[in-house]
Amino acid sequence: MRPNRCTEKSVLPTARRDLMAIQRNGQFDSSRRTFLKDGALICAGVVLVSPFSYFLKSPSLRRDSILVQRATFTMGTIVQASVVGDSHSHCNHAIDLIFREFYRIDRLMSVFKTDSQISQINRQAGRASVHVDGSVLEILGLANQVSSTTNGAFDVTIEPLMELWGFRSEAHLQAGSQRRPSDREIAETLHAVGHHNVIIEQNSLSVVLAHPRSRIDLGGIAVGYSLDRAAEILRAEGVESALINHSGDLFALGSPPDSDAWEVRIADPLQPERACTSVQLRDRALSTSGSYGNFREIESERFGHIIDPTDGFPSEAVLSTTAIAPNAVAADGLSTASFVLGPERSEAVLRRFTDVELISIIRRDGKLELVHQQSPSSTL
Repeated sequence: MRPNRCTEKSVLPTARRDLMAIQRNGQFDSSRRTFLKDGALICAGVVLVSPFSYFLKSPSLRRDSILVQRATFTMGTIVQASVVGDSHSHCNHAIDLIFREFYRIDRLMSVFKTDSQISQINRQAGRASVHVDGSVLEILGLANQVSSTTNGAFDVTIEPLMELWGFRSEAHLQAGSQRRPSDREIAETLHAVGHHNVIIEQNSLSVVLAHPRSRIDLGGIAVGYSLDRAAEILRAEGVESALINHSGDLFALGSPPDSDAWEVRIADPLQPERACTSVQLRDRALSTSGSYGNFREIESERFGHIIDPTDGFPSEAVLSTTAIAPNAVAADGLSTASFVLGPERSEAVLRRFTDVELISIIRRDGKLELVHQQSPSSTL
């Protein structure tokens, strides 16, 4: 008798409804999480399609195990959940809970929703504080920690620079006329960038932006935060084996039955159908950052969308950087920061973390080269 896996009848109708909702909702947002060209739900987990084309080896299951896979649309992209349990009802209930949490976080934190609390904070920049949910305070506190630890290479106040370089609305792209920002414009905009501009008022549960031009975009950390929340929910529900793929960020809970870890292959950034390397994940998060899918061409020069918050210029040191860490917030923030810093400058940052691994893909002498780095205290 074959293991009891998900079936098209039990799982795919939910995915179809979610994908139909994607079509009704229109375009994806323009954050670094939305270079998704195609979304696929493959029953049995052979391939998980993401902006960075991770390939997931199909797990082998015990006869008494159930694998349920579902997809939904939230936070501007497709989220896929693979949960192993002892019944379809248990797995589906756990997935319902984590998807509900993703929707909640999206409502609170999306810069593309005008009524989100982050949008309210941005509108009140330099004027008044905004009372916020405890989750918003928590993620902003975490963002400030990551910013401090990475010497400002990661910063959620990057939004003014994203707008200046034309990585936001179509109207802004047209208004910019494909013009490169001047050094003076960049210098002036940098005054509004920096986590010191985010003032958290714990007593009143409020947030205010000190500079009137400051804007927050949590796109570089909210996915990691939502994955960590998903892991907490799954553990509370007694789930011991799951893999959540949120637009290129992964959290691997436990390992598949009869396997030591979830095997994930990382794609060549220039040939997404080809894998460059593979990693084993167990109770770890993985995040990849790359700008090859979102860039602007200005006067025959190409500029990627990941901008260095310290100097205001797009970063081009590497093609992609993958961070593996015990939690998804650290992996999410570090993948962006390390992309900005490049392998050499990332060494100093790595010394401040425990059990972290970086895999950078660079181009050297016309060929791709993988650079593996680990924190000194790493047990990986």
